[in-house]
Amino acid sequence: MRKFLETEKIAFDPEMIEVMVRAFDEAWKAVEGNGADINRESARNFLARYIVASAIDGQRDPSHIAQHALIHLAQATGAHFSSET
Repeated sequence: MRKFLETEKIAFDPEMIEVMVRAFDEAWKAVEGNGADINRESARNFLARYIVASAIDGQRDPSHIAQHALIHLAQATGAHFSSET
């Protein structure tokens, strides 16, 4: 997540970066625990972009962001992900 933020050149305060990192880690744990046959790099980028967009929109709850990122990733890939793995 931090690498993604560096390449996108988007500035957030340290507190918001921590929220995004926590959201990404939670969502990625669900993806990794799923075993679905998806492109991992594409999934990581999808999650990161969704999480950044959520932060820009004012979301501050990492669990909420992660759950919604997983819903959108599932819709995009046809896979099922649960943040409660």
